[in-house]
Amino acid sequence: MNPNETRETGPLFREKRRAIWALSRTAAGLRYPKGTPKEQIKGVGTCRWAMQSKAAGVDVHLSEYDESGQTRASFGGLQTCGNVWQCPACAARISETRRRQLNDGLAWAREQGHRIAMITLTARHGQGDDLADLLRAMKSAKRRLHQHRAWKRIKPEIVAVLTATEVTHGRNGWHPHFHMLVIVRTKAAFEALAELGDPWRGALRAEDLDGAAAAFDCQGASAAGRYIGKWGAAEELTLSGKKRAKNKGRTPLQLLEACKAGNEEAGELWLEYADAFHGRTQLDGLKKLTDLAGLEEISDEEAAQDAEQEGQQRQDEPIANIDADTWRAKARHRRTDILDAAEERGGAGVWEVIDGPAKSRDLSRPPPPRPGGLLSRIVMPEGPRYRGKQDWQLERKERGEDDFGPDSREGFGRDPRSILVGVRSGAAGDRSGRADDERVGGGATGGGLRHCASDRARPFGMG
Repeated sequence: MNPNETRETGPLFREKRRAIWALSRTAAGLRYPKGTPKEQIKGVGTCRWAMQSKAAGVDVHLSEYDESGQTRASFGGLQTCGNVWQCPACAARISETRRRQLNDGLAWAREQGHRIAMITLTARHGQGDDLADLLRAMKSAKRRLHQHRAWKRIKPEIVAVLTATEVTHGRNGWHPHFHMLVIVRTKAAFEALAELGDPWRGALRAEDLDGAAAAFDCQGASAAGRYIGKWGAAEELTLSGKKRAKNKGRTPLQLLEACKAGNEEAGELWLEYADAFHGRTQLDGLKKLTDLAGLEEISDEEAAQDAEQEGQQRQDEPIANIDADTWRAKARHRRTDILDAAEERGGAGVWEVIDGPAKSRDLSRPPPPRPGGLLSRIVMPEGPRYRGKQDWQLERKERGEDDFGPDSREGFGRDPRSILVGVRSGAAGDRSGRADDERVGGGATGGGLRHCASDRARPFGMG
């Protein structure tokens, strides 16, 4: 089969990547409107947009994936925020990692002979309800449920409980709900979970909330219904961005899509969601399951990075390095175009997008040092065009600058690529430092956004 015709490969995967990265810029414009000081912009505002190091620039890598046999491109040297609620690009990466962890955890539970139940908890809601208030009240109600005698009778047989929080917005306002994945040891405990509906509704009333029969639902993971059947137990819990709410309200990702298309009200709703979910955990209880199953613990920040993942074989060397000036002026506004071209035509495709097809670059040798740039100060190849070390030291003394010392000229005459490798590797670990000067400058006021079909869609003032 043609790799481009397989699930989420080729055009399908690229279309999804383009849409998600464009929505990340929409989110950045909402969180940091036009006029926001650059030093205040962080998180989604700099994610996959600002460089980690100006000196190292941005690398373009190619990776092979064992399962599909396809080739995908990625950037190295860009900042990532790891915000699963506000950044669609990070959320997609994190959710895929969580899905694999949960599938492995569920496989372990089945091997142990445990039983798995999916419980959905919600409450009655209406227009005008504040989302943050609803979430706080429902969280308190869930604590009351865990203190109920019916839950305490089951607790000794509970192996692990994982809870994901999701929300949609529709004609009746915000609709937050919990999905609880409960792993129990015995059939009796599994059946007892289905009897927790009344205790849950009682817990809601204690928090001045209400819930009809639909406020509680319990199903088995193996007998998935329409909602669970599409993804399985693990996918339902984590891939909220893939969920398409039909006639039941819009997901936060759909609110961003509407905002990108010019719907200012959708943008305001998304901001309310982003504030309400700030600081919350995507999947409570995951650490216990990973510990029991002997799985690797991965933080959101680690999962969000474009690092090598399971089944991925990244080539040792990047196919292109984009310097800071080129990234700012040309490349970052065409990020997904560059990745698409890299997957199709390698390094030559990268530079065709940046420079245009009429220009070509000799990819077999590095570009000459830019006058006054980093390499021109540390790389001094032999030749009549370059001044000698003594002249260089004399000029520094005349300017009153200190010498670098006896070991400072170790890089003279070396291939610039060997020095760049050292610069790049030294900067790669600093993911928490300040963003460079090219942090995004903000978005439109009132949610008005510039948009188009490509990844270049971004709020006004964010160029």
